[in-house]
Amino acid sequence: MKSTIRRDQLPPRPEWELITPEIAAELLKVPVSNRRFLRSRADYYIKQIQDGTWRLSHHGICIGRSGGVVDGQHRLRAMVETKTSFWLLVARWPSVSCALELGADQGAKRTNADLLEISKDHAALAAAIGRFAVDHSGRVPSPDDVGRVYFSHFKQEIDLLYQVCNTKRRGSSSAAVGVGAVVNMKKHPEHIAEIAEQYRKLVLMEEGRWPSVVSLARSCADEGGANRYPLIAKSYLAFDPDRRHVEKIIVRDQGRLLAEIREFLSDVLGLTQGQSQS
Repeated sequence: MKSTIRRDQLPPRPEWELITPEIAAELLKVPVSNRRFLRSRADYYIKQIQDGTWRLSHHGICIGRSGGVVDGQHRLRAMVETKTSFWLLVARWPSVSCALELGADQGAKRTNADLLEISKDHAALAAAIGRFAVDHSGRVPSPDDVGRVYFSHFKQEIDLLYQVCNTKRRGSSSAAVGVGAVVNMKKHPEHIAEIAEQYRKLVLMEEGRWPSVVSLARSCADEGGANRYPLIAKSYLAFDPDRRHVEKIIVRDQGRLLAEIREFLSDVLGLTQGQSQS
């Protein structure tokens, strides 16, 4: 199908510009109807800058009709707060006045994954961890909640889990099973790759699974992921390297075990006792 947009209707070509903290601050001062500001996203960029891992990228910023930034506020905020200058690809788009006018945003509800610029699986697992940690089974975590869990605490573990296996299988790839795997990856960093590999073998039903993971597979087939808390408890036991030789996973005191997992997550996430029980 032929494009309905003529070349003379295109905005000016984006160009590389050195953006200083002062320029970034001025751009952020201009009032525009922007996307929701996510503290966790800005903190992620700040950490990249501080760690020296922020690199040149084709993901630039967009400056609209009023001279304010309509895409890229989190990167600019990170530059302001770290007092860092950086080369960014800058698109100046005179016909756009707010973020909602950018084509990618029209008509679509933005999920946590969209807002945080991560995959749906990553966002769902981070949300499950955060929701379980505070025992809010009926509460929908905010994008900042999810971002904090992912970017600040569990990025390495969640990334590795879905790097080795992004296949879906009823029950075995549920967020409840993922919580059990990721918690053990965090608790036993010396076994992080081994646990991720056991998760892959569980989902793909491959040989070489620990006896405990074989037992978990039977539970996944029976329960299908619908019973979230029992699966979290069994997954937590099954992916524990110290219990790998257990041939039948039996949860004798589910309440105590879930409290143990929740206490560990609360410590990792820096939650107070009141937050974890509310």
